[in-house]
Amino acid sequence: RFAASVFGGIFYGLGAVSLLHAKASTGGTDLVCRILLRYFRGMSLGRMFLLIDGMCVILAVIVFGNLEAGVYALTAIAVFSYATDRIIGGFNVADLCYVVTSLDPEAMSREIMECLHVGVTLQEGTGMYANTSRHVLMVVVRPREVHRLKAIIKKHDPQAFLVVAWANEVMGGGFKTVSDQS
Repeated sequence: RFAASVFGGIFYGLGAVSLLHAKASTGGTDLVCRILLRYFRGMSLGRMFLLIDGMCVILAVIVFGNLEAGVYALTAIAVFSYATDRIIGGFNVADLCYVVTSLDPEAMSREIMECLHVGVTLQEGTGMYANTSRHVLMVVVRPREVHRLKAIIKKHDPQAFLVVAWANEVMGGGFKTVSDQS
């Protein structure tokens, strides 16, 4: 049953995205989700489905008392939500890293480019707290390479300030190109 709910969620996600691209609807909660997304623009389609369908399942569990069926349904909906967002957003995820350093960024940048085979963008900034000049390096790496980036940063400037943010989709510069988009 668990495997059925996982695979059912994946196939449900594929079907929902197909309906979305065809500008069609089943007339069920997908229609409600698409209407609500006009008002909650910051929410993804998958998360909206998780919220709406999840509330329906929780209410059904309360009314009918079948907890086991509810757990399987919530599993399918969670997988469906994740699959929908991944299919729409793409699987080309990466981490966007900002390294703020007061030291000369040349050696650190060179090692990042040579070891990780990624580009580095240098920006100049001012630390407003201390009103001092700072170098800001922007680097985009695959999630599995963040630990290598941290080691390089620690080697060159243990006092550096690092921000790692999840990038939903990255195009160009060694990643999927913009021309690959439909």
